Amino acid sequence: MRILVASLVVMGLGGSACGQMVRMRESVVVARGADVRLGELATVKGAGAERLAECVVVSGVQGALKVKAEAVLMAVVAQRGAAATVGMEMSGSAACEIRVAGAEPVAAAPAAVVPVAAKGAGVVAAALPVASDAAVTTEAKKSGASLSEVIARRVRKELGGSDTDVHVTVETVNPVVGMPAGAGREWLVKPLTRTFLGTMQFEAQLVEGEKAVTRLTVTAEVERKVKVVVLTAPLARGEVVTGAGAREEQVWLDREMPTLFGSMDTAEGLEAKVPLAAGSRLDQRDFKASEMAGKGDEVTVVFLKGAMNVRMRGTAQEAGKMHSVILVKNEKTSESYQATLIGKRLAVVGGNLTAIQEAKLREVTQ
Repeated sequence: MRILVASLVVMGLGGSACGQMVRMRESVVVARGADVRLGELATVKGAGAERLAECVVVSGVQGALKVKAEAVLMAVVAQRGAAATVGMEMSGSAACEIRVAGAEPVAAAPAAVVPVAAKGAGVVAAALPVASDAAVTTEAKKSGASLSEVIARRVRKELGGSDTDVHVTVETVNPVVGMPAGAGREWLVKPLTRTFLGTMQFEAQLVEGEKAVTRLTVTAEVERKVKVVVLTAPLARGEVVTGAGAREEQVWLDREMPTLFGSMDTAEGLEAKVPLAAGSRLDQRDFKASEMAGKGDEVTVVFLKGAMNVRMRGTAQEAGKMHSVILVKNEKTSESYQATLIGKRLAVVGGNLTAIQEAKLREVTQ
């Protein structure tokens, strides 16, 4: 695609040819709620290229959309005047697909549009696609916020956390990062990485009106507080996780670790496939479901009624894992009944036990 704009001057507007080269990209990835400028959609070269690249083509992006080359030209006319496009040559892709970072690719849908006021009499204003709530979605528009504050807000918003469970450290020696933006200025940030945990890079611009005052790239370290299960004592291969040997803890992680156990309810009763030291975080890959009783095993059965309990012996008529309900036979009376396994060859009948009560019964029985 190549377009040479000979003249878009109307009603007496004029100017000398600028001779800019604008090469459209096929696609770009931007932050949700960002204002997308020409310099992000295309490579701009020639006289006045830096100022031209600052033209906002789409405001407050909320989802995937496509911007045609013709719409880009109209945006330039609306913001810089028709004379700015005289002699401009456009090449590259006929349209640029804009996608939101972290979102699944979706078919481009028509965006809400509002008119952008043109500069100069007689120039027809272009209708540009913008998000309907663009005025409130850009985190950088928090009055007077420093760059470090803007980055922290953006990260916590993406992770759905607060300052108590998401820790953000901006690493830089530049003192401007921690200083207030100042009256009439705001920081606009764009993440350069896909994940919002660990080491992140941001492209940042301090803008005043339509002018970029400062540009810089900063690095941030992001950690999130999560609950994990940690061993309080060593666990040998083949041993089973119990409440007495593990506990839940809050820890800071700088990456997604979905295989870690988040509660004792899901970890208790599992058998270790490898030996683990005290202090180890329990990982699903190191465990397997353990058989608490095999068919024909002698099982201790605790009958619960109120504050009383009676222990008896029985024979498991089927195999079962932790909290499985199995059939148990009393060899003396030849009667069979159902019991719930709560440990190695240990079962209960009656009552709704808590995890602590189950742990106490296991301790007494061992």
